[in-house]
Amino acid sequence: MTDRAASARQHILLFGPPGAGKSTQTARLVRHWPIVAMSTGKMLREEIAAGTPIGLQVRDVLARGELVDDELMVATVRTWLAALPQDKGFLLDGFPRTRTQAQALDAMLDELGRWLTAVVNLELTVSEAVYRLGGRRICYGAEPEEIIHINDEAAVSRCLQRGGLLVQRPDDLPNVIVRRLTVHEADTEPLMAFYGPRGIGHHISAAGSPAEVAQRIVTAIDQAQAAKQSDQPRPFPLGHGSVTLPTRRGRAVKIRHVEPEDAGLLVDLFNRLSPTSRRMRFFVSKPSLPEGVIPPGVEGLARTDQHEQTALLATTLEDEEERAVGLAQLVFYAEDPEIGEVALAMRDDYQGEGLGRALFDLLLQVALVRGLKRIIAVTLAENKTMIQLAHNAGFDVTHETSDGQTTLTLTLSGE
Repeated sequence: MTDRAASARQHILLFGPPGAGKSTQTARLVRHWPIVAMSTGKMLREEIAAGTPIGLQVRDVLARGELVDDELMVATVRTWLAALPQDKGFLLDGFPRTRTQAQALDAMLDELGRWLTAVVNLELTVSEAVYRLGGRRICYGAEPEEIIHINDEAAVSRCLQRGGLLVQRPDDLPNVIVRRLTVHEADTEPLMAFYGPRGIGHHISAAGSPAEVAQRIVTAIDQAQAAKQSDQPRPFPLGHGSVTLPTRRGRAVKIRHVEPEDAGLLVDLFNRLSPTSRRMRFFVSKPSLPEGVIPPGVEGLARTDQHEQTALLATTLEDEEERAVGLAQLVFYAEDPEIGEVALAMRDDYQGEGLGRALFDLLLQVALVRGLKRIIAVTLAENKTMIQLAHNAGFDVTHETSDGQTTLTLTLSGE
C-alpha cells in the first residue's frame, strides 16, 4: 500500500440513538470513501434468524433492548478487523457501546497499525426517534433488505411487489423503544466524552433527508482533517522544545528531551516497569546517570557509551508530582552516520494509550531530519503500528523475532 493510500484510509465510529438512521448513513458513506462497514446489530440479527449458537445466545438480550455482553462483542469485532484488507478503511456501526469495548478497540487498532480518524454522533430528539422507530419496518425476504417507514406508501408498495414481507423488529415495539433510548443515554453517550480529548468527535444533526445528513458528516470530517493537516505540528525535530498530547483515556502527557537532572525520573520509571519491560534494550540519557543511582541490574539495559543520541521522556502529573511514564531514544553511530537504533519502554498502565506511537513518530521525524537511511528498532513483539508509521514515513520494513523480542529493520525506500 502506498503512503498516500495509508493516509487516506478512514476509520470511523458511528454513534447515535435508535432511529437516527445509522444504517442509512453507513450505506452512503461506504460509497463516498473506500471503507468497509460492519453493523454489529445487523450481524447479530442475521445470527438470530439463522439460529446459530451466537444467535440463540443473544436473542433474548436484544428482545429486551439490552446490550450484548462485552466479551462476545469484542471477540466478534476482533475477528472482523483482522480480516480487513490493508487498503481499506472501516466504519463501525454499533461498536463500541461501552467504555470497556472502547478500550478493547484501542488495543486492537494498536495491534493492527490503524487509528481512528473520526467519531460521529448522530443527534435526534426523543419524539422523532419514537416516531421513526414505531413506524419502522423491514422489507424481509426480498434482497436487498430494505428499511422503510409504514407511512411511506410508495416504499410499502414496492416491497410487496418484490415479494417481501413487512416485519417489525422486536426491539421496535413501544415499550422496548423507551428502554433502548434509556440504555443509549446511559451507556453510549459517555463514549463521546471518552473520545473527546482526541479532537476527532463530530456531533451531527440527524434531522432532514438522508442526503442532507450524509453531506453534514462528510463536510465535518473533511474540514477537520484538512485543518489538522495544515496545522500539523512538527515538534522539536532538531532537538528542541516539547509537546503535550492527550492519551486515549484523556490523560495529558508531555514529551520532551531528557535532561541530566532527570536521573531521578528515569530511576523511578525503571522501578515501575514490568519485569518483561525491564528486559528491553533501551538507552538512558547522555550524560549517564550518576554513580550509584542506577538500580541493580540496570547496567545490562542502559547504554551509557558516548554515541550521539536523541532521548525523549514522556511525563505526566500524578498527585501534582511529575512522573515519567515512557522513554524513547534514537542513537546515531559515528562510524556510520546513516544508521541509527531506536528503543522504547513505557509503564504498563500506559500501554495501548497511543503513547508508543507518538514517541516513535517523533523519533522518525528526527531520523529523517538527520538523514538516516537505516534504523534498527527493538520491541517486545511485532508492533504493527510502528510498522505502519515507518511505511508512512517512506521506510521499507523487515522484522525478525528471537528470545521474546522483535527487531525491526527500517530501510529508506529506494536505498
